[in-house]
Amino acid sequence: MRKYSVLTIVIVVVALAATPAMADTLDVNPTAAMNGSNYGLEVLHDNSSFAYVQDDTPDGESVYRFSFIYNPLALGSSGNGTPWAMTIFGAMGTNPRPASATACPQAAHIPVFPLRVFARYGGPGLTIPGVRLTVMSNFCGVVGSPVIYWTENVPKKICGFLEASTPLSAGIAVVDPGVSCPAAGDPAYALVPAVANNDEHAVDFCRLGNLAVNPYGAGENGSFYVDEFESYRTLAAP
Repeated sequence: MRKYSVLTIVIVVVALAATPAMADTLDVNPTAAMNGSNYGLEVLHDNSSFAYVQDDTPDGESVYRFSFIYNPLALGSSGNGTPWAMTIFGAMGTNPRPASATACPQAAHIPVFPLRVFARYGGPGLTIPGVRLTVMSNFCGVVGSPVIYWTENVPKKICGFLEASTPLSAGIAVVDPGVSCPAAGDPAYALVPAVANNDEHAVDFCRLGNLAVNPYGAGENGSFYVDEFESYRTLAAP
């Protein structure tokens, strides 16, 4: 895939240069299409494994911005009386301190998550969908934004940015499909607290789908849709 200063990858017949992992299950179909597209990506999740598509276009990005449309459908609550989270997007890179006693993980070949987006459920009845962004510090500590909830299981456009800096700068916003992401500095972004440094991190690839088997119980089963994934190496407005 050719590299551009502004990258746009739309999920149409897995145009993400996809590398599906084990499964859960991935399915590209018209049912998952949103905002007038022809196809979207359906992720069928049973909490027994993982499934994602991978984009290798990012190349050591220290400034990174992304967006995608996300429809939580009815993944449901955890079934164990507590809110739960699952990773649906990860911007990933190499361990900045592979030989350090504080490295995380200890094995240098295992990628780390400079940035993650978690799907969340909480609120009354633990059925209110939301998202949260977390960022990894240089020493692999993790700090996160507040959770942004919306009241119904309806599609929303998830917008996020990461600026590897001292102190770190990252945030996430939720807008309606078809609406442009807020510009950098817009108060619509829920920000990660600037209490750590992440200037050693860079984004080398990203994954979208269900990225891990979750430890929150077996109740978060079901499907969700994603579509119109876009990835930029700038904080300028698309």
